[in-house]
Amino acid sequence: MNMPGPDNVPPDETRLIMLRSRRPPLRLRLGTVLALLAACAGGDAAEPGFTARDSAGVHIVEVPLTEGPARAFAVVGGLDVSIGGADDHAVALSNVTGVAAGADGRIFVADGQARTIYVFDAKGSVLDSIGREGEGPGEFRYLAGIELLPGDTLVTWDGWANRVQRFTGNGDFIDAVVFNDGMQDRAHRTADGTIFSVGRMPQVMKGSPTDFTVDRDTLALLHRLPTGQIDTVEIAPGRERVQRILRMSNGSLATTMLDRPFGRDFLWAGTADGLWFGHNDVFRIRHVDSMGRPDREIRGSPLSEPVSRTDATAWKAALEANAKTDRGRELIEKQFDPAVLPATRPAFTRLVAGESGELWVRAFEWDGTQAGRWLVFSKTGEYVGQVETPPGLRLEAVTRDRILGVARDQFDVPALHVYALARCASSC
Repeated sequence: MNMPGPDNVPPDETRLIMLRSRRPPLRLRLGTVLALLAACAGGDAAEPGFTARDSAGVHIVEVPLTEGPARAFAVVGGLDVSIGGADDHAVALSNVTGVAAGADGRIFVADGQARTIYVFDAKGSVLDSIGREGEGPGEFRYLAGIELLPGDTLVTWDGWANRVQRFTGNGDFIDAVVFNDGMQDRAHRTADGTIFSVGRMPQVMKGSPTDFTVDRDTLALLHRLPTGQIDTVEIAPGRERVQRILRMSNGSLATTMLDRPFGRDFLWAGTADGLWFGHNDVFRIRHVDSMGRPDREIRGSPLSEPVSRTDATAWKAALEANAKTDRGRELIEKQFDPAVLPATRPAFTRLVAGESGELWVRAFEWDGTQAGRWLVFSKTGEYVGQVETPPGLRLEAVTRDRILGVARDQFDVPALHVYALARCASSC
């Protein structure tokens, strides 16, 4: 279950204003940094320039991002299945917050607004639905994410109820764990019952009313044992936002918050045996096992790709083209004020754990007209190649032979797209 983005913000959350174009934030400008699958070379998994070493029980892989490996890990084929969208009269998806693929080919799609998990067969036909709105067992106040554990045990995260639930692959309720120690943003359950969660640490709103400035959450990544013991894995910086403090007529303080363009964030991807995580200020992604112990780490040479005026202007124009009010356009102007734009781009922008245990790391992009570029690492953190995904696709799940993601049509209606994935044996 990944970091909430524009598509899985609770529908009535009004304090955080997310402004985006109808195209997902895609576009790569790393030309000299990442080779774009121009050639697919065979050979061993160890690529020239990549080094691996062990330090205090942690397997560390160092990636020379400035040189750009060119080998493909897999090639994405044509569109196999499309579910939802304006032309699909069988099912209407509104707010896809998670996707999981079963070993038998079934597809599970969480819709946060519908508070339901839709179940489809491998060809996209509706089989069943799981859950409904409510607070009882098997019900959801806000379905914020799903994942599938070995044996097709379905795990869900209810962001408003602060609750993790488990279901059988057939949708039967198994059990639930409720967090009573503070609201969490997301949670991941491993195969042995350990739960990782992350939540914002309390912040005191202080200061006098100001113009827009850059603000950043502080997050606590927690490790929860089935016994009830809770340990802190890390205190980490969270999402960057552009914020203004307002003094209300009654004397109280309120805030207006916008996403910071090219801003940094905390990202994670759950695995059956632990968790990959990192904040994208730098290319450093770590894995902890189900006991919360560090065991793997991927490091990249520093990326300092600058934020260009051309890109900032283009992104701003794309947002303004879809702004429907003068107030919206005014906020976009504040979002892209040069005083609040960072000097460089984030090191990466999304993490996805594949069914086979590999980690997919996506380079920063903002413009959906360009294909997605991913570096792929094995379960142990070794670099294995690159993958190019279709423009406009927000990757959600990877199986042995398919990728599943969400795309939006010209009417901004989400649809689940499933593509064939051909892994490269020796060359592509």
